Amino acid sequence: MSAIPIPSLAPVRVLLLEDADIDAHVIENVLGQFELVVRRVSRLSDAITALRTGGFDVILCDLGLPDSSGLATLETLREHGVSVPVVVMTGRGDRDTALRAVAAGAQDYLVKGNTDANALVRAIRYAVERNASEARFRALVARYELILNGITDGVLGVDPAGNIVFENPAGAAMLGWRPAELIGRSLHQTVHHSTPESESSMHRTLADGSVECGEDDIFQRKDGSAIRVEYTAAPMVDEQGRIAGAVVTFRDISKQKQMEQQIEQGLRVASLGRVSASVAHEFNNLLMSIGPSAECLRRKAAVDPALEKPVKHVLDAVRRGQRLTDEILRFTNPPEPRMRQLDLAVVLREFRDAAHGILTERRMEIEMPAALEIRADADQLTQVLLNLVANARNATRTGGTVTIGAAPAVSIPFLREQLPDAERFAALYVRDDGCGISAEAKQRIFEPFFTTRKCAGTGLGLAVAFRIVSQHGGHTLVDSEVGTGSTFYIALPR
Repeated sequence: MSAIPIPSLAPVRVLLLEDADIDAHVIENVLGQFELVVRRVSRLSDAITALRTGGFDVILCDLGLPDSSGLATLETLREHGVSVPVVVMTGRGDRDTALRAVAAGAQDYLVKGNTDANALVRAIRYAVERNASEARFRALVARYELILNGITDGVLGVDPAGNIVFENPAGAAMLGWRPAELIGRSLHQTVHHSTPESESSMHRTLADGSVECGEDDIFQRKDGSAIRVEYTAAPMVDEQGRIAGAVVTFRDISKQKQMEQQIEQGLRVASLGRVSASVAHEFNNLLMSIGPSAECLRRKAAVDPALEKPVKHVLDAVRRGQRLTDEILRFTNPPEPRMRQLDLAVVLREFRDAAHGILTERRMEIEMPAALEIRADADQLTQVLLNLVANARNATRTGGTVTIGAAPAVSIPFLREQLPDAERFAALYVRDDGCGISAEAKQRIFEPFFTTRKCAGTGLGLAVAFRIVSQHGGHTLVDSEVGTGSTFYIALPR
């Protein structure tokens, strides 16, 4: 084996695993001409010991050793976690062994006597460079995985056919899937099937490479429930400019939309309040003029029995009108709360008798908390509870159950989902086993004058409660579906 030395590109440290002295001498001589640094060992166990100290770029390995033979040598190196690339140089030249050696992790397979010096050095350098490239690629992949895993928005990648090829944990969790469960599934059929595929933004992105955005769209979770999302679909383009797929990033905007609805509702309430206050004042003036006249007629009814019944109707109507104007004015011009330290356990204990008086022919349960302190106006808080309990009575049949209780908001799953800072709040709740509330009614239930009761009710009870709780810096929320009863939560700062 002869060679013409060429300048070394970089110092390469070779661990030569060869038990034949003559072969080892020839190889060491050739590699020395190319300024490769060689250390020779003759047994696999000695090689493993040497590798523990580090300092090698490549292993040049014979497969016939005193303490190992064949592909078992490669398997043993792999079992010991050897990451240094291995080039096999052996006397066996059959193709099957070569293929199996490469499959077992060898970077190259050379046959003694059929390999010149340049081919040997080239195979060693290629093995080192290929291993370094693979290490850089693995580091790059690991870095991108760290980035994907750290992104709180959902990320899904699809191939040109629209099938999911990668995901991040946040995206899978947001859609209710376990990691890797989404891989291989059609994105459209899995999470966006509420829109015809030909009309979906993903279809346009894969078709013409356009960047598509959805500011308020619906994705489906694994359990079939809907999630409101804001998303962007951007194409992945290869070096030839062809569309190789797309990346979809999305975020859950359900809470954001809920807050927008609450703000919109607050603006509507404020507008209605200004109008209703003006109307209430004028209406109250009319009642004040009707009342004295009706009283005069009532005195005449003592001598004219025919007047008694109509006069009674007039006086009853005046009283109902005055109660209504009182409620409207209380809603539009609520007094400033007089805040003081309150223990919700004490509040519920004192409220028990009043609740009994309202919940006639209903079963009442009190879930008493441990000491749970807030700052609130006791009278206004009692008014809120009275409104909620009255609504619960109206929603339940005779013999139904109404539960009144309090707990830290963070201990209630529904409030943990709805309130990002649930640990800051304590919650009062009133739960009934009545007919429940439709999704449409829930959107408007805290609006003034909105009521689902056709024959009674002013629609101001919940609006007043909402206003009072807002003045306390709290939140009024309802958890209900038709047929499952309702729970109203009053979350107040602790």
